[in-house]
Amino acid sequence: EEKSAFFSPNSAARGTTGTCEASGFFIQLSTMSVPLYNAALAMQYFLSIKYSWRDERIYQRFERYIHPVILLFAFTMAIIPLPLDLYNRYYFYCYITASGYNDETQEFARGTRLADDIFKSIYFVVVFSCGILDTGIMLAIYLAVRKTIQKSTLYDFGANSNTSNQNNNDGAGVGRNRPSIGCMSSAVSSVVLGSFSSLGSLGSSADGEAGDRRRKKRAKRRDQRTKQVATMALLYTAP
Repeated sequence: EEKSAFFSPNSAARGTTGTCEASGFFIQLSTMSVPLYNAALAMQYFLSIKYSWRDERIYQRFERYIHPVILLFAFTMAIIPLPLDLYNRYYFYCYITASGYNDETQEFARGTRLADDIFKSIYFVVVFSCGILDTGIMLAIYLAVRKTIQKSTLYDFGANSNTSNQNNNDGAGVGRNRPSIGCMSSAVSSVVLGSFSSLGSLGSSADGEAGDRRRKKRAKRRDQRTKQVATMALLYTAP
């Protein structure tokens, strides 16, 4: 096969029409699939972080459907230009463009201006739509992580406040239940009142300790979830 006539003799480009079409095919395939897969990956992180979807659920309800859609669309958009002779030299590589314009016939030797404009329009719609979608998903992930961290901070502050109030109430209860020396009528009443006061103090302390353990356990689980969400967000936003 002869060298392509659409390669300038002054350039360093070498190849044939077939190699140009092959190069343009793979460039178009990646141009269509990469933005869509970036959007799909962003959506996967969003479902995992925002709604706590596990890998099995993501695969069953999202991933198993998105792969055929993206691949079918990308291969379709890469195959159609082949019979239309749209893969031609485009700057320093081969891509979709009309080539070989004839001033006398006012036609292109390969491809048409209308087909070129249609595919270029589809390209810009796909790229900019995916870019806007990725930006929106990143913002939603940021807000979800921020909300989770704020809830964790408020919960910890509330737990500490409840613990402090519980301790104060325990101390106040002990003071109220402690019998006054001036009101003692006999040694027997003093012993009885002192015994009841001690029992009440022990019961309050036991209840307070059990409540503290439960609050600390819940706070620990929330902290673990916060760290997991923050880690996944960092993995997504890392270059």
